[in-house]
Order: sequence, then structure tokens, then C-alpha cells
Amino acid sequence: MATWPTSSSRAPDHCRRGEAFRTEVRALFGTYADRLGRIEMGEDEELVRAVADRGWLGFTRPEEAGGRNASPTEQVVLNEEAAYQRAPAIKALGAVTLLGDSILRHRTPDQKEQFLPLIRSGQLTFCLGYSEPEAGSDLASLRTRAVRDGEDWVINGQKLWTSGGHEADWLWLAVRTDPDAPPAPGHHHVPRPDEHARHHRAAAPGAVRRDLLHRLLRRRPRSGRPARGRGERGLEGHHRFPRG
Repeated sequence: MATWPTSSSRAPDHCRRGEAFRTEVRALFGTYADRLGRIEMGEDEELVRAVADRGWLGFTRPEEAGGRNASPTEQVVLNEEAAYQRAPAIKALGAVTLLGDSILRHRTPDQKEQFLPLIRSGQLTFCLGYSEPEAGSDLASLRTRAVRDGEDWVINGQKLWTSGGHEADWLWLAVRTDPDAPPAPGHHHVPRPDEHARHHRAAAPGAVRRDLLHRLLRRRPRSGRPARGRGERGLEGHHRFPRG
């Protein structure tokens, strides 16, 4: 039977490691003090590169996956300091928490080889294709469909509130691949579509959302063959991180 670590076992060590790491993070961000808070939803390439060079993007993962077995406490500390100091690295850190674990657990070896190095280097630019006009963010009620046609997927539907989509190279897309199956989304990585996109300035400072109005959009996956009917597994990690 599994037991939780007690306050006299692992917790003190995690606290010490976390606070020691906090000092390290603050020292790095301090060297970029003139850039903190200036780009609300953007990236400072030099700062992101500095974070990546220290191996902090995905560092809680095992060594064989490119990490260094850092503690969850250290990941929390990095996210806390980045948020508190408004460090312009939100997309690089978001790729770690929103995409990295799902790719590591549920994607093919080719997809891991393609995407995990991009995440570790802070170079994966993406947006989330979840919300729809009739479903909101209820993923079990999605209406956007993807139908296989040879080597292509024909995507038919509409996505809303894809923040940062005007800059993204990849769309992390939730669709329905089997209309006869119980409600659960399929899941695909596709190159970001430019057809029939409409941009809106969002309420958050510096934020731009992109509404995708694609109908019968044909895409050939460049990231390996998706697993049909198992998209909810690839999205399970997202439910731990509320999106606003």
C-alpha cells in the first residue's frame, strides 16, 4: 500500500532544494531585470535561451528523456518565480507543462524525438485548438471532426480562443476522429493553419487570440501517425493546469 512521505522524511529535503533553487532562479532573472514585465504574452529570446542553457525546461524528466530528475518542488519554484517576476518566457514554460508530459507518455518514438528537443530548447511555438463555439472547453462535446483520407486528415470544424495562434508553428488540436464512439476527443499535432483565420485583440495586455474557421482543411501529419480514439490520454495532463 502506497504511503505519503511524512514531514520528517522527504519534505524537508524538497524544501531545502526548492529554496536553494529559488536563489538560483532569482539570480538569473535579476540579470534580465530591465526586461521583466515588459512582454505580457511574449518571449524574450535571450532569456529563454538562458533558461534552456541551464537545462531548466523539462528538467523534472528522467535523464533518458533529456531531463535531470529534478524534483517537482523545483518545477513549482521556477513557475512561481517566472509568474511573480513576469518573466517573458511564458510560452517556453507552457510547452513544458501543457505538452511535454503528454508527449513523453503517449506519443510515438518519432514524435518524442521531434518535439522533446524543441521543448527543451524553448523553440517549440504552439497554440491549443480546444475551445469551440458550441462546446466551450468541454472536450467531450467537441464537434470538429478529422476524417482519414489516404495519408491525409480532412479536418472540418471551428476553433476559438487559440491565444498566440498568430505566432505559433504548431497547433495542438483536439478533434473527434470517430463520431460513433463514446464522447472523447482524438488528438493531433498539425502545422498551424493560416486558411480562414481571424485575429482578435484579447482583454489581457499583449494577448492576441486567433479564431480558426477552417472547413474541410486537409493536413498530412508531419509528426507521425496519430493514435485514433485515444486522444483523451494525450490530453489528461492538461486538466491539471487550468487555462484562463
